[in-house]
Amino acid sequence: MPKSPASFLDGLGVPHRSVSHPPIYSVQDGIDLGLPELMGVPMEHLVKNLLLQDTHGRLVLIVALGDARLDLKGIAHKLGCSRLSFASPQTMTEVLGSEPGSASLFDLLNNPHAQEVTVFLDCGEVDGDIGFPEDGNTRTILFPAKFLPKVVDRLTNQTDRLSA
Repeated sequence: MPKSPASFLDGLGVPHRSVSHPPIYSVQDGIDLGLPELMGVPMEHLVKNLLLQDTHGRLVLIVALGDARLDLKGIAHKLGCSRLSFASPQTMTEVLGSEPGSASLFDLLNNPHAQEVTVFLDCGEVDGDIGFPEDGNTRTILFPAKFLPKVVDRLTNQTDRLSA
């Protein structure tokens, strides 16, 4: 039986909580709907999850704070590839099982493609909770940011996880 994000976090001993909300497709949607207040987190703790692909088909899931300006050239350089661009909606559906606007780190849970995706963290030092979409875009699961590296390592079994 597939694990839910909540049972996965329970298994890691990571405290968490879930919040239901209207559908959101971007960090800006969340801000406009007042999600930071609803979830009890600062606006800068909203997280975006972006699936990118290099010119050779390598997939990278970037997990970044919602207000972060991403340096895709710099990230590509750290990954050792020439260029990154957004993966197509078809690739996103095939690999993550999600639609554009609802990608989540937890899409790698129970996913046979998880080992094919490199996770790149660009969250800096966050003190407090961060949230990720949980089963679509109407529910967010939040947990202390200090557990993010442990969660990523367990989801991907990647010891070469990269950070900004």
